[in-house]
Amino acid sequence: MKNVTLIASLFLAVLIFFAGCKKEEETVVTITTTAITNITATTATGGGTITVTGPGTVTDRGICWSTAATPTTADSKTSDGSGTGTFTSSITGLTMKTPYYVRAYAIVDGTTYYGTAVDFTSATPAPVELIVNGNLSSPGTNGSLVSASPWKTDETTDADSDGNLDYIGYANDDYKGHTGYVWCWDWSLGFYQTVGTVPAVETNYDISFANTCTWNAWGDYKPTTVVIFSAYSGSDPTTRVAIDSVKFEEPDIFPGWDLNTWLTKTGTYTLSAEKAAANAGKNLVIEIDVIPFDANPWYSDVWYDIDDISVIQHY
Repeated sequence: MKNVTLIASLFLAVLIFFAGCKKEEETVVTITTTAITNITATTATGGGTITVTGPGTVTDRGICWSTAATPTTADSKTSDGSGTGTFTSSITGLTMKTPYYVRAYAIVDGTTYYGTAVDFTSATPAPVELIVNGNLSSPGTNGSLVSASPWKTDETTDADSDGNLDYIGYANDDYKGHTGYVWCWDWSLGFYQTVGTVPAVETNYDISFANTCTWNAWGDYKPTTVVIFSAYSGSDPTTRVAIDSVKFEEPDIFPGWDLNTWLTKTGTYTLSAEKAAANAGKNLVIEIDVIPFDANPWYSDVWYDIDDISVIQHY
């Protein structure tokens, strides 16, 4: 009887030993990163699918993205609920024309797992004309530049009895085929618009405008029109600081009183990547001015008319 008891005890001990040595069930997390769709210059759509084999609870899931090849949750990310299955995510805050990498992730019992990265490049925006009322056709009052909205000027001196400026203004009468234009003296300040914000990447601008000289006191030098790109933060455009400018010199010496015709000027400007990065997100101003000529013994006295202004932004 003792032998039977001893054998039974040994058998039970062996069972207990093997039960204690039995390997715990393994947790396997499988994550698939969805291909990126609906790509724009600043947004896109992603997502993923998560499966878990064995014990384990998905407490958070989403995608993460970066310009680096292996993004993590320390980079930009979404949080798209919990549990296994397929989910969709919105990617935001992208910089145009930039390569990105995306990985789906899941947090399972405190451990973060990632899927394989997929890549895409944010879109190039379509060209856009920045200038509003470039043909200055909006109804306005002769002499009042502010009526040609949204054009503005910082000129404050030489106001006449009607409250209009003597040296820069708006005309809605006809002059050699143009109705509605800005007239300005070369010694006055220019006129400008706030046209959006400075892009974060290298950007190209196509410029065109029509101008004519109503009167040139001397007629023996070349006045110059300048298109200035400026930037400012906040809400006060008078604090703007010039980024760059493009000069348009007359091809021939201007004649005197009322003897020349309207000319169309065209040019280009490239905002460099360096200057874009330094001013990205600031308000962008496009300004037009006529540079005064002052070379002894001549002192310029030129009246300009400017119309049909267009600045097209493209990448």
